[in-house]
Amino acid sequence: ENTIYGTYVRQGQSMDELEYFVFEKDKFYHYIPFKLLDKGDYNEVYENVYFLKGNNEIND
Repeated sequence: ENTIYGTYVRQGQSMDELEYFVFEKDKFYHYIPFKLLDKGDYNEVYENVYFLKGNNEIND
Protein backbone atom coordinates (compact mmCIF):
# COMPACT_ATOMS: atom_id res chain seq x y z
CA GLU A 1 0.00 0.00 0.00
CA ASN A 2 1.38 3.40 -1.00
CA THR A 3 0.64 6.26 1.34
CA ILE A 4 1.26 9.84 0.27
CA TYR A 5 3.05 11.64 3.10
CA GLY A 6 2.97 15.07 1.49
CA THR A 7 2.86 17.14 -1.67
CA TYR A 8 4.48 20.37 -2.75
CA VAL A 9 3.50 22.59 -5.69
CA ARG A 10 5.82 25.19 -7.14
CA GLN A 11 4.55 27.74 -9.66
CA GLY A 12 6.60 30.06 -11.83
CA GLN A 13 5.27 33.22 -13.40
CA SER A 14 2.66 31.40 -15.50
CA MET A 15 0.39 28.41 -15.03
CA ASP A 16 2.52 26.56 -17.62
CA GLU A 17 5.39 26.52 -15.11
CA LEU A 18 3.72 24.35 -12.45
CA GLU A 19 5.85 21.63 -10.84
CA TYR A 20 4.64 19.02 -8.38
CA PHE A 21 6.50 16.91 -5.84
CA VAL A 22 4.75 13.91 -4.29
CA PHE A 23 6.30 12.22 -1.26
CA GLU A 24 5.70 8.63 -0.23
CA LYS A 25 7.65 6.72 2.43
CA ASP A 26 11.32 7.34 1.49
CA LYS A 27 10.42 8.03 -2.19
CA PHE A 28 9.59 11.19 -4.12
CA TYR A 29 8.18 11.88 -7.59
CA HIS A 30 8.72 15.17 -9.47
CA TYR A 31 6.15 16.09 -12.13
CA ILE A 32 5.09 18.81 -14.47
CA PRO A 33 1.47 18.45 -15.61
CA PHE A 34 1.05 14.99 -17.16
CA LYS A 35 4.79 14.18 -17.21
CA LEU A 36 7.09 12.52 -14.66
CA LEU A 37 10.44 14.37 -14.58
CA ASP A 38 12.30 12.49 -11.86
CA LYS A 39 11.90 10.05 -9.01
CA GLY A 40 14.18 8.98 -6.23
CA ASP A 41 14.80 8.86 -2.50
CA TYR A 42 14.69 11.57 0.14
CA ASN A 43 16.03 12.04 3.66
CA GLU A 44 14.88 14.51 6.30
CA VAL A 45 17.88 16.70 7.20
CA TYR A 46 16.11 18.99 9.67
CA GLU A 47 12.47 19.41 10.59
CA ASN A 48 10.69 20.21 7.30
CA VAL A 49 14.01 20.25 5.36
CA TYR A 50 14.61 17.35 2.99
CA PHE A 51 17.48 16.21 0.76
CA LEU A 52 16.22 14.78 -2.54
CA LYS A 53 18.34 12.26 -4.44
CA GLY A 54 16.87 11.78 -7.90
CA ASN A 55 17.57 8.91 -10.24
CA ASN A 56 17.53 11.13 -13.35
CA GLU A 57 16.56 8.10 -15.42
CA ILE A 58 13.32 9.47 -16.85
CA ASN A 59 13.28 9.58 -20.67
CA ASP A 60 11.06 11.74 -22.88
